[in-house]
Amino acid sequence: MTFRTGERVRWRWINASISDHAMHLHGFFYRVHSQGDADREHVFAPEQRPLAVTRHILPGGTMSLEWEPHTAGRWIFHCHMTAHMSDKLNLSLHPLDGSKPAPHHAHAQETAGMGGLVLGITVLPQAEAAPAAPSAEHPARKLQLLVEPRPATATLPVGAGYKLQQGETPPDGPPPVPGAPLVLTRGEPVEITIHNRLPDPTAVHWHGIELESYYDGVPMWGGTSRQVTPPIASGGSFVARFTPSRAGTFIYHTHWHDVAQLTGGLYGPLIVLEPGQKFDPDVDRTFVIGRAGPDEALYPLVLNGSPQPNPAVLKIAKRYRFRFINISTNDSDALVSLRSDAGLVAWRAVGKDGTELEAAQAVTRPAQQTITVGETYDFEFTPRRPEDLNLEVRAPFLKTGLTQTFEVQP
Repeated sequence: MTFRTGERVRWRWINASISDHAMHLHGFFYRVHSQGDADREHVFAPEQRPLAVTRHILPGGTMSLEWEPHTAGRWIFHCHMTAHMSDKLNLSLHPLDGSKPAPHHAHAQETAGMGGLVLGITVLPQAEAAPAAPSAEHPARKLQLLVEPRPATATLPVGAGYKLQQGETPPDGPPPVPGAPLVLTRGEPVEITIHNRLPDPTAVHWHGIELESYYDGVPMWGGTSRQVTPPIASGGSFVARFTPSRAGTFIYHTHWHDVAQLTGGLYGPLIVLEPGQKFDPDVDRTFVIGRAGPDEALYPLVLNGSPQPNPAVLKIAKRYRFRFINISTNDSDALVSLRSDAGLVAWRAVGKDGTELEAAQAVTRPAQQTITVGETYDFEFTPRRPEDLNLEVRAPFLKTGLTQTFEVQP
């Protein structure tokens, strides 16, 4: 599809398949006006319309949404489940009639092996648009992101990972899973040099960030006809530049569609703070849901890289911000809940996909949330009494899950 900047885009999506989907738009947020099924449609009141970059749609489900492309370039709208955007679904590589694919698979190269539920979007500038005025931005903060092989651990097989270097000296040891939190500030430009030390190409997508298409991380597609995003070759590097325009919880992850790269550990939390805020990991708790390996029948769910998270401590009367990220492969119905012996506790919803919720949506409710692949949710939680709590993460379709325990202390 092709649009122009400033044009209002209205879509109606109908899921006529037998699977649910996690529909993700690169580069822009969209506003959901209604959602329903084959029988009825729920129309959201204006103050209740969700703002998202990723939205769950059930089999037989419908969704109407609206968005405005404000940045020229090439983008994609796709299901974030890896099985639904695999190169095995690319008909130029795998013709339905069983014949051999034609040489020079141009389409496959343009999409880095992606196939299936992927919609290409071209946004053209308005013909009469005036040249942009010179920017008075501050000098960009410079970071180094090292993409390195990772040895097996007691709970994870051999994989890869991200190491964040903020000075002259690279961090010691193997890369962690997930990658170290990339903490940025709204309105402050950043320049991240990605160094690929893997034997294979890779790419990094800044999931939910509004930026120029060239830096979005979709190799051989992003950018414009003059400048197309390249894959990051083994031994090569790429500089991504952007200025976060919203404060919230985002994701950085591989966009080279090798499931082994994603499940091997190439993902991490990207947290944008308001100017003047400081990141305090004692009260700002991040929970990243992933898979320990590419085969869901063999490899379990992991939370912050572990299938058996260590017990943790919370303090009475301290207000916590829980940041949840689902960057698993196909666990589109991951169900997260926080329970005491008496049942679900209560938390307050405050963020979705990297944007603060509007007042009508920021409500206190039972602590349970379905989080599809590619979604992030933020909740505030204040313990009121000494007790033991269980943070449960379940994948109901595959009947698997894990539990993080907390001891609430005075």
